[in-house]
Amino acid sequence: MSNGNKGNIALLLAAVIWGSGFIAQKMGMDTIGPYFFNGSRMVIAGLALLPLVIKMAKPKEFFSAKIHGESVVKSRKISLLKGSLVCGFLLAMASSLQQVGLIDVPVGRAGFIIVIYIILVPLLGIFAGHKVELKIWIAVLMAIIGFAMLSLHGGFSNLGKGDVITLLSSLFFAMQIISVSKHVTKNNAIMLSAAQMLVCGVLTLIVAFIVEHTTMEMIKNSLLVTLYSALIPTALAYTMQIIGQKYTNPTLASLLMSLESVFAAILGVLVLNEHMTLVEWGGCAVIFASTVVAQVQWKSPEKSRQDN
Repeated sequence: MSNGNKGNIALLLAAVIWGSGFIAQKMGMDTIGPYFFNGSRMVIAGLALLPLVIKMAKPKEFFSAKIHGESVVKSRKISLLKGSLVCGFLLAMASSLQQVGLIDVPVGRAGFIIVIYIILVPLLGIFAGHKVELKIWIAVLMAIIGFAMLSLHGGFSNLGKGDVITLLSSLFFAMQIISVSKHVTKNNAIMLSAAQMLVCGVLTLIVAFIVEHTTMEMIKNSLLVTLYSALIPTALAYTMQIIGQKYTNPTLASLLMSLESVFAAILGVLVLNEHMTLVEWGGCAVIFASTVVAQVQWKSPEKSRQDN
């Protein structure tokens, strides 16, 4: 099997696992509050990645003043600290909003609303002075139509709080992705990932201790699903993403990873017996099509003639 096929399979499996993560997040709140569940799974995932940090990132060498010089090491430490705090805060907002949204929104619908971040990332580039391509505007229009079919088919009066919260979560995920791209380097990727998860987990647990009442019995009852959510969809799937993206071109990688929404919807039906109307399924299809449009590379007529 070629490396390319291995990469594609790794990313496809990651998408399946991420889809199952929505099920775990929904089930986790049967026995414990959304903030404690989200915070604890993020802390566990961050700690689980530490062996990978030690093996792949080699922090002793990365922060060695003898090898790189004191000024370089100091700059790296400041950059990693800043990136961890900013990305961790945005991840805390995004994942917490997603978790709270799942209280009222079915898993399948949530998966397709969340995946809108794929369109929001280049759209937010406007604030950085980047030009937005025509395909992104087309994708935005399609996403709006799809969201309306999912959440507004009965009019604005049927727009639920959970839908709005989940859409806000997608926005914060887009901001977090942009922030990661700004702070990540070739050598600090694993460290930044683990650090942002730990920051996210600690911030979310602080909120949980303030607004939620959590007992040891609740923690015990939710332990298995919390561990699954932390170790499989978060730590393991992230590692598979890193492996897969080494061998797959970025466009195909994004398309494969966006399939998490499809698998979330399928698993929502199979595991949680969720149901959507024909119009809602149509909305899912339109939103997924919008993510495809946003990621496919279009050739200009001039480029096509040059290729021929």
